[in-house]
Amino acid sequence: MREEYRGLDLVRRDWAKLSSNLGKEIVNWLLYSDDVEKAKTDILARLKQVNEEIKADIIPKKLYCITKKLMKNPKEYKDDISHVQCAKKMLKSNLIVKVGDFIQYIICEGEGDVCNRAWPFQLVEQKKLRIDREWYCRVQLLPPILRLVESIKEFKNYEIGNCFEIEIKKSLFEKKESNYMFSEVYFQRNKNLEKGKMFMKLKLKCKYCLKWLDFTGIIHTHEFKAGFKCLTRNCPGFVNLLRDQTDIVFYKNQLTRRFRSLVSKYYKHCSYKTYQDQIVTLFKSKYRKVIDLGYYSGEKIKESFSSAQLNFYLEQLIYLFDIKKVDQQMMYKQLNLNNSKERVKKVEEIYLDEKLKSTWLEELHYHCRHLKNSST
Repeated sequence: MREEYRGLDLVRRDWAKLSSNLGKEIVNWLLYSDDVEKAKTDILARLKQVNEEIKADIIPKKLYCITKKLMKNPKEYKDDISHVQCAKKMLKSNLIVKVGDFIQYIICEGEGDVCNRAWPFQLVEQKKLRIDREWYCRVQLLPPILRLVESIKEFKNYEIGNCFEIEIKKSLFEKKESNYMFSEVYFQRNKNLEKGKMFMKLKLKCKYCLKWLDFTGIIHTHEFKAGFKCLTRNCPGFVNLLRDQTDIVFYKNQLTRRFRSLVSKYYKHCSYKTYQDQIVTLFKSKYRKVIDLGYYSGEKIKESFSSAQLNFYLEQLIYLFDIKKVDQQMMYKQLNLNNSKERVKKVEEIYLDEKLKSTWLEELHYHCRHLKNSST
């Protein structure tokens, strides 16, 4: 009888072969062992063995490969996605890539986002790149293993983490009212970020150097530095302390335009100029269900994406400036990276150290919430 696995992480191609093979071993131990304690001992011993093999660099590079299908021409993708970046790198190296191909890539050491550190399997050896083994342990091995054993009381999350020399706080992985705590969501979020489906990009134009810059949040979570400032050399922006109130209005206007573009995207062919004589503003709740008024006779406004998507994107913008949530995120992340509690700084302290004001963020957060409440 042939074994068949369904509904598990190990059957998906976006998990490395190393992860899926280890998952199958654990499933077999759990299913075919009469003694749970013995199965637990064997599994923990195997995890430690895998960790030693990873450190000793004796695992074939092929097992680190993640596979994704290229659904369209790489130039047609708007988001930065790992396998798309790899396809572009392959084209630059004169390798044949076409729509429908399965791209195999490996995450390597280096700076920048995960998608920028993804390299085609063919080029890893050629360029002598080093595999980011810590990333594989944290993102590719730990989460699926923890999900496999989460319902077996004999298994403790911190014991599994210790096998990979990664400290896992017990409370960070406990279930709470059917929802996972932040640390487990963090692993899942990394996977979705790589797909480019979790967060959309927000660009802000600096008032002083007039450059459009990617804004990923009020804190750079990798370096724990202030995010609401211009990175251009010798630029006093985003905000000049001497003219902070007028500067903040400049960014409020940008956020307002972003909100309006999202709301108008909810309706096909919808623009404020077209409807200014018929609808004072789409941000008034009494007009939110008007879907049949058009500039031309008989034209209708149709959904271009769902209301759930619209709400998700609006909440996303609010979240970017939410100091309390970012404080919580940084606390969990620093603990997860084995940093001591004494090193955990709050947003207000980080901005004070860099001679910036956290009150600017509060103003922008309130402005975003006001826009969201006015649009629904």
